[in-house]
Amino acid sequence: MASVYLHKVESVLTEVIATKQLKIDLEEELRDVDGQIWLIPSIDIHPATGRHDVDLVMMGYLDGYSLDDVAGLSNISIKSFIATIEIKSHTADGVHKDGTHLKVEYSGALKDVTIQSNEQKESLKKFLCETLNYKGIKVPFILNLIWLVGVDQRDYDQHIGLCNSNILVSDSSPRDFFRAMGRQCKLRDNGYVSTFANYVTREQIKTVADIFCAKSDGADSMTLRRLNLLNIKDDFLDDIENQTEKMIVLAGHAGTGKTIRLLKAAQKLSKLGKKCLFLTYNTALISDLVHTLRFISGPMMNSLRMDSMYSFFIGLMRKAGIWRQNYTLEQDYKPSLTNLNNRRDSFTIQIDYDYIFIDEAQDWSQTEASVLLHYSKNSKIVIADGIDQFMKSGEHTNWGPYSFPKLRKNLRQRSNLVSFVMIFASKMGVYWDVESSRHLPGGRVIITHAYEKELHDDLYEQARQHGCTAYDLMLLAPNSLVENGRFKLLDSYKTVGINLFDGVCKANRDKVYGDQNRKNNECRVFTYESCRGLEAWTVVCLRFDQLFDVKYPHAHDYHELKDYTAARNYMLTLWSLIPLSRAIDTLVLVVTKGSAIDGVLKEIALENPDYISYPDE
Repeated sequence: MASVYLHKVESVLTEVIATKQLKIDLEEELRDVDGQIWLIPSIDIHPATGRHDVDLVMMGYLDGYSLDDVAGLSNISIKSFIATIEIKSHTADGVHKDGTHLKVEYSGALKDVTIQSNEQKESLKKFLCETLNYKGIKVPFILNLIWLVGVDQRDYDQHIGLCNSNILVSDSSPRDFFRAMGRQCKLRDNGYVSTFANYVTREQIKTVADIFCAKSDGADSMTLRRLNLLNIKDDFLDDIENQTEKMIVLAGHAGTGKTIRLLKAAQKLSKLGKKCLFLTYNTALISDLVHTLRFISGPMMNSLRMDSMYSFFIGLMRKAGIWRQNYTLEQDYKPSLTNLNNRRDSFTIQIDYDYIFIDEAQDWSQTEASVLLHYSKNSKIVIADGIDQFMKSGEHTNWGPYSFPKLRKNLRQRSNLVSFVMIFASKMGVYWDVESSRHLPGGRVIITHAYEKELHDDLYEQARQHGCTAYDLMLLAPNSLVENGRFKLLDSYKTVGINLFDGVCKANRDKVYGDQNRKNNECRVFTYESCRGLEAWTVVCLRFDQLFDVKYPHAHDYHELKDYTAARNYMLTLWSLIPLSRAIDTLVLVVTKGSAIDGVLKEIALENPDYISYPDE
């Protein structure tokens, strides 16, 4: 019996229900056939292609399965195939024929499904060109189907009647699916459908499927997106092992792909047996990256260590004998590190790694940089420089000249969100040098004066319709919502049905979001200080205006702004751009009505009502 794998989905949309039934029908049809089929819904192929998602990819291989009557041909064997399937749930009165094109109604306007289906095929082809060529697998010939799950064959014949070879309806059988695939191939009697090259093995076909569905069920939409990005060929860091410089610097603003490029390089080099260390200031980001790496098989994790900057340096100081058991991070870290730096010639400590990767390196102190460079003489250092994303200080750490051109293309956010962040920065007196990607259109911003259950449920449902889980909805909070080391509203939110993974709690910061959190539909919540490097489909910034009420301690470091108030506002705006650049699709800003920031946001909303909503007066 052929094995039919449906990647885990939690949505109850009509399209998903139809896909589940297709799985059952395929298993019945192929009960006496050897092979394997993957049904993978909600494919995210960002950012290499023109579409954010493909409704369904159906791919696989079969042995001993053939059909008659494929475009008038007989005895056609189905050997291997991969197809994008655009799914529409419209009823017959919402589907129209326009020449040779099929169109459906959305809010009174017609959308060309034929063009959309062709674009998805080309998008997948481009994505696979970038992911398979360096794996040594030839890119397959990709088929494209349109599946009208709200129209049966009778209604289609009576009301639509378009004779396109790739259109399927609600009561189409598995044989109809395979016949539609065959009609897109060059065949003759006793021929075969094999969209993968004949020399491509079954294991290699499985490798292609693994790109989209990870190695196991449970990978959420954001994790799959990151896994897809890890598979894309990258000209910046693909040949990093051939670099002769000790220091390799990659720079760019938030969302331009610095972290994922570092992770890709670490992944590649670790698989080659190189001993790698990945350091970042943000422990929440480490947990997030480890969560991603759980879905990558192989020996990589054995030679890749991920650690926080503080944990790493405290480990060095312990080896030097200058860190005592009763020392604390708040009081003893800085003077102890200074001591280690001043006496560095007195110690024989050596950092034993082939490569050291540093994320958010712009926020390191010069003392931390000096210690690392001194004790890692045999290591290559690859850093991601966020330019002006400061949390710890107001001075940029000097790591040397950039090794690659500055990254400007935003690979995270939809174009409307990129525009919003740039407009907000400009109104606050900051120039934000980022370009939106034409491959990521859309996005919305919601400004509100209260975050209530009704809005939360709407955001969750909207995200779920895009294949997301609770993990993909993230809340960010100011320090005023931290009490006794945990998120202050945790219990009250739970009472009304908003379950949260408390990333504010120190005990949870090193924990990886796991199966039980997923079963509980827990959204993530972190403080603003902990959000750097993180991302989510939907981000809710609680009490966002309070970011501008704090006394920013490092404003005096910004020397070109002589006025402390101006320097403070400038630095706080830079700080605020970090949470504003976390969202991929939807950004929600909860602000106090009548506050100065509320006024700025209202002005922006009135200027851009097409994608920004502001509460009615």
